[in-house]
Amino acid sequence: MYLQNIWCHMNKLEPPVPASDDQQGLFYSSLNALHLLVEAGTYASSQETLLQDAMSILINGEGFEYCAFYDLSQLPMSVTTASVDDEFQIQGQDDFIHGILSAEKSVIEDQIQSFKNSACAESTSVQMFSGQQVVFIAVGLFRANELVGMLLSFHPDRHFFNVWHSRMLAIYSKTLMHVLSALETRQSLEEKVKARTQEMEKARDEAFKNSRAKSEFLAKMSHEIRTPMNAIIGFGQLLQKDPDSPLSEEHEEYVSYILDSGNHLLELVNDVLDMSKIESGRMELKLDDVPMDRMLQELSSMFKTRAQKQGLEWKLIAEVASDLCVRMDAQKLRQVLINLLSNAFKFTEQGFVHLTVSEPENSMFHFEVLDTGMGMTREEMESIFEPFVQKNAGEKYGGTGLGLSIAQKQIELMGGEIKVQSVPEQGSCFSFDIELEKTTQQAAKRHQSIKSLAPGQTISALVVDDEKVNRLVLTELLQKIGVQTYEATNGVEALESLKSYNADIVFLDYKMPVMNGLEALKYIQDMATHPKCVAVSASVLDDDLQRFRAAGFDDVIAKPYKFNTIYGCLEKLLGLKYNYH
Repeated sequence: MYLQNIWCHMNKLEPPVPASDDQQGLFYSSLNALHLLVEAGTYASSQETLLQDAMSILINGEGFEYCAFYDLSQLPMSVTTASVDDEFQIQGQDDFIHGILSAEKSVIEDQIQSFKNSACAESTSVQMFSGQQVVFIAVGLFRANELVGMLLSFHPDRHFFNVWHSRMLAIYSKTLMHVLSALETRQSLEEKVKARTQEMEKARDEAFKNSRAKSEFLAKMSHEIRTPMNAIIGFGQLLQKDPDSPLSEEHEEYVSYILDSGNHLLELVNDVLDMSKIESGRMELKLDDVPMDRMLQELSSMFKTRAQKQGLEWKLIAEVASDLCVRMDAQKLRQVLINLLSNAFKFTEQGFVHLTVSEPENSMFHFEVLDTGMGMTREEMESIFEPFVQKNAGEKYGGTGLGLSIAQKQIELMGGEIKVQSVPEQGSCFSFDIELEKTTQQAAKRHQSIKSLAPGQTISALVVDDEKVNRLVLTELLQKIGVQTYEATNGVEALESLKSYNADIVFLDYKMPVMNGLEALKYIQDMATHPKCVAVSASVLDDDLQRFRAAGFDDVIAKPYKFNTIYGCLEKLLGLKYNYH
């Protein structure tokens, strides 16, 4: 029931009554469909491909038999269609679909105009309407209160669609809009990076003068992707960590895939941000005590699905103790391994991809990624770690040409060097050795799952964010461990709330209408006794973080955040203790 309540929050629906087994089956099937949609968006090469995959998921998994997507973002308007008949390769099915859409053109255009007139995604719900030959169910997709597309399904049986079709289409369309926006941003980024490369080749000295413009672009791109991903990753964590309604082993795996795909999308953005830090010499290690096996198993789960999809053998060979904990920058090491493994899968069409981790000497760890892909020539290996360099294979399969350059810099920062061995048409082996300090399991206890506040502790928190979804994620995770929470949608409401409630800590979003987080902070600091204040923002460039700290925030948390980041902040600022699962 808790999972369905989360669903209803996202759809703005009333909480359901206890569901039957059939209804539970439909719900979990729909959760799987959302996972498949996010995964399709992660690997899609074009909007047309993504839309085709998105409608196929609805048809094959959710019982929608005939679907169409009207793209209104450009003129002339284009239409992408899909049908249950595609699976059986029935001749003439394209003529049938386009015949229906042509015959019902005026009814469809009226519905498009109705969505345009609403001019607000928040107020637009799934609409059912009848044509001369079929019944339709449709939903509008909005960006900045502008209608950019309409997803519809139709069926000759006028009693075919039910309430579940309506609910599924509502949440599916919201997720599709986020995935489309992420794809558009990624494609825009690749085009801009390619254009910037050409400029650098012609006038490298001139490129330094444009650094400010580049920083502004990176900040906007990062912010636009992180904001919707905060909801996707946040609700994924809530589903995964709910002790009252635990997921089955299978569905917990599905949620893990959603989280892994969402985190991978963010890492594409971080690649570009890290390149900016490298260029300015500001990249630093952020060391923490981390269970090695936990990180390796997360990587293995992430690439297991991709291996199955490509028909490749995937193997993790971990020749280290299962209870080993080390002090390292886990985010950077994980990013390096994801980059090497992603390249291995990208350039391998048959055979295997293996990741081996061993400790040949005390505290000296060896990492190796081996594949049976297309390999490289000696000339290609000589320049493989240079930024923006892509050989014929890289240009064929796409990418920014930044990954290996960033990975090498990160490993050098850790005291190692990535080495490569390769034979054309036989495969490649990327490896590196780094020294990592071993720590105890007790030192890594904070990586365990937190159950609740320790006995005798009572605190209250004020969550301030103009986005309802962001407030919901943060208040849910705080309430799960026993924190009393209050909400506000802007700085003015926050100040009014603090007059009525004594909050121990305030989580302030930066960008809000009426009064933003920085403005609200100044008034809070003037209070006789004021709570701890934490900035929560999708703006994560170094300049942004420094500005928040300089303003007087006690801590800064970047969206989307891991739950342990929030709990760690409470522990650091308020001295809280926890019970663990």
